[in-house]
Amino acid sequence: MDNQTITISIAGLSTLISSVYPIYKSLSDKEQRLVRLEQELKSLNDKHVSIDQEIRSMDTKQDKLVSEISDIKVLLGRIEERLVNLQQKKNI
Repeated sequence: MDNQTITISIAGLSTLISSVYPIYKSLSDKEQRLVRLEQELKSLNDKHVSIDQEIRSMDTKQDKLVSEISDIKVLLGRIEERLVNLQQKKNI
């Protein structure tokens, strides 16, 4: 190889690098954006799981409250029965 061939090869290499680098840079930027989007997706998924767990917990609490209200209604019904019985005994 003579100096002219080396100069042409370096010039060609420089041209190749200058034409490939923007593509590489664009891909690198897109890869970084993809990584950020994956992190955001994971964060959203974690929030979804947390919200889902909270909803299940609230459903459990609601079921418990419904059960307690039902028990209270039964007790109120018994109290009402006793009051009616007492009222009837008083009237006799």
